[in-house]
Amino acid sequence: MSKLASDDGASEHIEHIEEAPPPAEPVEEAPDPRPWLEPQVQTLAIFTELFTAGDRSEAEMEHLLNRHSTTMAWTDFWAKEGYIAEVVKGSGRHFALSGKAVLVLELP
Repeated sequence: MSKLASDDGASEHIEHIEEAPPPAEPVEEAPDPRPWLEPQVQTLAIFTELFTAGDRSEAEMEHLLNRHSTTMAWTDFWAKEGYIAEVVKGSGRHFALSGKAVLVLELP
């Protein structure tokens, strides 16, 4: 009689069966946040214009923002973030781009 390696108990033959990976679940893409940004502000265009023109009075700043379909509320936000400096000159407010904005946005 012939002896198999598994018959003598010296070594066991173990089969390794690879399991198929589970089916891949469909990957959902993150929703596009742009439709939720109301209004869609053209910040770079506004900052570039403000940078080239220098400081603006409140009326000039409001006119600039209206041309870009936004409001003065953004100036408060940008001032809090440190991108716009608000300076009171006499009886009016003036707005200028800060050094932080020039560095971060790499304006010429």
